[in-house]
Amino acid sequence: AEKEKRIDDVWNLYKEATQKEKYFKYHAQVARIVKDKYPEESLKIWRSLAEHHIAQTSPSDYMTAVGYLKEARKIYTKTKRTKEW
Repeated sequence: AEKEKRIDDVWNLYKEATQKEKYFKYHAQVARIVKDKYPEESLKIWRSLAEHHIAQTSPSDYMTAVGYLKEARKIYTKTKRTKEW
């Protein structure tokens, strides 16, 4: 679906997969794909990923969280919501 630019299909498949599978591993990939059409949903994914890694309290997890937060910041900037950031 991603290659054909069927963003709605990607988002619907993601919602379906995450309801069925607790350990879905493509969160970041989906967040990148849907960021333009579904910025709020993408932000939710980035926040969730960052919070998960921050909770691990290891330096490497903190660095991973920083990467996710940078992705979120890009969306806030693009959607002119920098005050929320």
